[in-house]
Amino acid sequence: MYDERLNDSVLAKLKYAPIFFLSFGYWMASSNQLLSNDFLNPIYKASDTRSTDHVALDIFTANGWSTPAFPLLVMCLLTLLFCWFGCYIMPCFEKCCPKIRIAAIDIDQPIDSYFASCDEHDRNWTVMEEENARENLSNLKILTDDAYEAMRDTKPTEGATLQGVHSYDILANPLYSDMFQYVNASIPNRTDYIIDDDEDEGNDAIQSDLVRAVLNLSFMTEEKAMNFKFCKYAYGEQLNSKMAMSLRSKFSKKSQEELEENA
Repeated sequence: MYDERLNDSVLAKLKYAPIFFLSFGYWMASSNQLLSNDFLNPIYKASDTRSTDHVALDIFTANGWSTPAFPLLVMCLLTLLFCWFGCYIMPCFEKCCPKIRIAAIDIDQPIDSYFASCDEHDRNWTVMEEENARENLSNLKILTDDAYEAMRDTKPTEGATLQGVHSYDILANPLYSDMFQYVNASIPNRTDYIIDDDEDEGNDAIQSDLVRAVLNLSFMTEEKAMNFKFCKYAYGEQLNSKMAMSLRSKFSKKSQEELEENA
């Protein structure tokens, strides 16, 4: 999603910004009542319409081309002309003055695809976080299935790798990860580094998994988001109940298949 099309789209829209700037500037600079008190029209009743003597047709009169308005009008018309017909005008200028030609810039970046350019640490972080989210957070998917498979199966590049934070995932940034006191799933024996407020060592991972769940709260259904409780124990019970339901569903399905086979 973040390729050259975003940059080209912004530049295509921004080229019209000077036109708005110059046209508004001309309209303000051509208003005599805005610049002087010598052209004010009296109002006799509160219901009277204010007469400004400032209309668009002034552009065809001498008043519309008086200072300080006319330089803005000239530049506005020239800018508008170049926006519409610049692709035809510039080749003529370049033919007369070759030195004003902007040469094409070829950017030499021998970088492989995103999935191949992730180093071993970044790849392991992404894969382990995705596996933990899918297995322990009610099948929460951070990546699409295609992106997950590509990150897991793509052969690492032999050239340059990505430097710094490799993902837009906020927890991939070590500064935010430290602020959230988040212990990522790629750390071996991660529960040894998580300290909670109880003596049960079996639920330590939920302390960090709760952070991941809250940061992805907007991707839940409205019902789940409204009933979500920012509490490790409530979240642990919710996960356990879902796991139990999943196991019962799998067990009942397997039993039904065995009954059908025996029949």
